[in-house]
Amino acid sequence: MVRLGRMRWCLLIGTLVAAFGQDTKMVVRQRSYYEKGPFHVEFPTGQIVVSAEGEEWTIDLEKLPLLPSDCQQPQCKPLSARIDGVAENPPRLYLTATTEIGGKNLPVVLFEANFRSRTIRRILGNEPNLSKVVVSPSGRYLAYATYFSMGACSVTSSVWVTDLQGWRTGRDTAQVAADGINPRVQAEPVQWNDDAHLVIQKRTFPGDNLCGEHEEETKTVDVGSLHWPVK
Repeated sequence: MVRLGRMRWCLLIGTLVAAFGQDTKMVVRQRSYYEKGPFHVEFPTGQIVVSAEGEEWTIDLEKLPLLPSDCQQPQCKPLSARIDGVAENPPRLYLTATTEIGGKNLPVVLFEANFRSRTIRRILGNEPNLSKVVVSPSGRYLAYATYFSMGACSVTSSVWVTDLQGWRTGRDTAQVAADGINPRVQAEPVQWNDDAHLVIQKRTFPGDNLCGEHEEETKTVDVGSLHWPVK
């Protein structure tokens, strides 16, 4: 795996966030295909074409199951979408779509596309710059990161876990405790060891210079120890 220096990593994330906010269609056109696991995906205008298992499935972006609350405009439709994660048993893709243009921290909507049943379900809405979706072995939990950018050298991120059976979302308690204060944290999910243990990677920044060199820490989080909201 290629490891980027802190400056390059921050500039890359800042560029992606800015591009996603300013012209989301440009992001789809810049990355004309995606390959991971059994999937080969292409992005013609207004569509996502998925190939796997010797078959092809064309997803029309305008038919994604949005809710009225996902849009600020009366005519609610996705302006673009991208692939942010896959699962292989059964084969599924996790799509994020945006319905707005402009700004750095646009909300996105997360969908699960089941390749075998050709069905799409909406999972989450209005999540800021959601990416890096990692699915637990049973498919019960989704881990993902949300990013907040104030510029190329000021990007923070948090790891969240959504329980698709209990329909609740939790966070690492250490991140909750650090909200709104220094040190700032950039965190991303890496993989699930099993349904109870998620591996995350994080970088802690004692000051405001997020483009300096900082060590990475990898830790395993027990799902039972997450901060779950009280119902």
